[in-house]
Amino acid sequence: MTKATEAYGESVALHHVVSKFYDGAKWEPTAGPKSGNDQFDQVWRRKNDEDFAVIEAKSDVRTGINERTLPTGCKAKQGSREYFLDVMNEMWKRAANGDAAELKLYTDLKKTLIVDKVEYILVKSVSDGPICGGFKSR
Repeated sequence: MTKATEAYGESVALHHVVSKFYDGAKWEPTAGPKSGNDQFDQVWRRKNDEDFAVIEAKSDVRTGINERTLPTGCKAKQGSREYFLDVMNEMWKRAANGDAAELKLYTDLKKTLIVDKVEYILVKSVSDGPICGGFKSR
């Protein structure tokens, strides 16, 4: 069930958010583990190739946002800069282990983050029974 709800949330993000607001964007795969930990749900390179949309997708508006424990022992919630940077740190670790695609994505994301050209979005589906009733985002 968890896999199905994750797929649904990501599908809502793709078909309702990306197609509407990021037409022409290119999906960038990440090299995180199959569990989905230590990676963003979706990374989209915008068509101007100079900025990114990073999406955290949830299956329903009632779904809580995740948090992670930082190396400092503090907690960071999805959507926070601290959470974003911690996931970036995990990307760097994978890149340092020889993943060339992850290194390129990490480097490009870091450059655009420095110049404030990354949109970091939480997308939650609005369900109407068995029908998708749109989404809410922030």
